[in-house]
Amino acid sequence: MLVRFLVRDDERQAETIYRIFKQAESVKGVFFVPLLVVLETVWVLESVYKIPRQEILYSINELILMPILEFETQSAILNFG
Repeated sequence: MLVRFLVRDDERQAETIYRIFKQAESVKGVFFVPLLVVLETVWVLESVYKIPRQEILYSINELILMPILEFETQSAILNFG
């Protein structure tokens, strides 16, 4: 879900995720993001999409600012890199 949202390589799936996020935002919903999902997202973005680590970390930090996403061990994520 996070990879599709960030890279938008499948426009239809990216739009679906965007709508889900907007709907959650409108009802004050929250999605829990486990640390494993963050690590897998970093791995996929780095190894498959060849996105530089700093750019990935910037994107993850931007996701952390989204009120609809609650990250497991957020402090560890912020210190990652």
